[in-house]
Amino acid sequence: MTRSKLCWFIVFSFIALIFKLATIAFTKQANYRFVDLGIYIDGGQLISHGINPYDFEDNKTMRKQFRLDTIAYHPETSYSQNTWDYYASGNLPLSLLLYGIADSINSGNPWVYRILFAFLDSLLCGIISILVIFYWKVNLSRLQRFFIAAGIGIFSSFLFYEGILIPEDKGTQILFMLVSVFFALEKRVIWCAIFIGLSIAFKGIGVFIIPLCLFYLFEDNKTKSVFGFLTLHWKEIIWVGVISSVVVLITFLPFGVKVIDMIMFRLSHSTSTFPDHSSMWRVFYKISPQLYHISKNIFLFLLGVIVLIGIYRNRIEIELFTSLLLVVFINILLIDGSICRMNISFLSVIVILGLNSKNLQLAYKMCYFYIFGGLIVLSLVLLNLRMNFISHYQWIDSIFSLLFVLLFVVLLFQKIFTDHPKPILNEYKSND
Repeated sequence: MTRSKLCWFIVFSFIALIFKLATIAFTKQANYRFVDLGIYIDGGQLISHGINPYDFEDNKTMRKQFRLDTIAYHPETSYSQNTWDYYASGNLPLSLLLYGIADSINSGNPWVYRILFAFLDSLLCGIISILVIFYWKVNLSRLQRFFIAAGIGIFSSFLFYEGILIPEDKGTQILFMLVSVFFALEKRVIWCAIFIGLSIAFKGIGVFIIPLCLFYLFEDNKTKSVFGFLTLHWKEIIWVGVISSVVVLITFLPFGVKVIDMIMFRLSHSTSTFPDHSSMWRVFYKISPQLYHISKNIFLFLLGVIVLIGIYRNRIEIELFTSLLLVVFINILLIDGSICRMNISFLSVIVILGLNSKNLQLAYKMCYFYIFGGLIVLSLVLLNLRMNFISHYQWIDSIFSLLFVLLFVVLLFQKIFTDHPKPILNEYKSND
């Protein structure tokens, strides 16, 4: 990393950290109000006390004590031991190890968790600044790039209210993914592979950035096809796979095969239950369960047709392909996540699209929809929380999720079916 990049990273991370710590200091009520933080604390207590979260027979006495104590008690997750065990073990090993670190610092202290999440989210803001300022293929001044990076990073409405105000750890998942992309752009094979492994071990979603990272690591002008690329670079690709797999195995193996059982159960539940929380399908399901199923199937079919035509017309680059994978899996197929999970897709897609000048229309328009639409959502959510309508604010999130996906698909359609798309900016000039 050059000195200039390092300076931007430090400045953005520092500003973000001050902003987030100030928010935490004035929102003590968030320490005990929201369910997810309680789940993280429960998992952290299990790890710090040497109890396998995935083995429900391991130290039943301590499990019952953690369920019934007042540190992280929530009726929704603690009304039975089986329910509590399910929620306390509902995250991948690296996530639980992070909670264990927080709990080892000061057991059951919500301030430690919130400050740790804030620190990691601040690093995310720093890496966003580097990617936008130095790698976005758009002809803007450094100052203009600064405002874009600040808008989707430091002052991101979603990182603010479902990250700091409502304590969440999903920003760390985005951090690992974007750091992987950064090291791929820098051709740092080992570091890229390590962070790919971390992004998979933390929430699993890092698998979707593997093609993009491999392309950036080994891109050249010698191959024009996927098969040719794989044939030419198979040794390097295997090496990346080995390093990433070792990182994942180091975190998974201590917990045994029950980790896989948890993953399969959660994946099945998140794709087959009814739409909830911030799912884009909530409105459809509310009108009629039949309408939801029909709409989802038709939507996926039409999107598949559009993508196939885009591939045929050579209009889908690796950045857009990666974005499609994230949107389809996180926003369309997973139907029970909060906006913090959806934001993994929102933020990653915007940053990744800007890395290719052919996707400027998508990146630029979605960036401003994310910033200004997010401010509207934040205002409405804060009003709901202030009036103590805890269950209502996620309807607002679900509508934003729906609009984000629809905008993405509309812009994708325009890109694929417009013969000569108009550039929204002048020809790209490097800022390096």
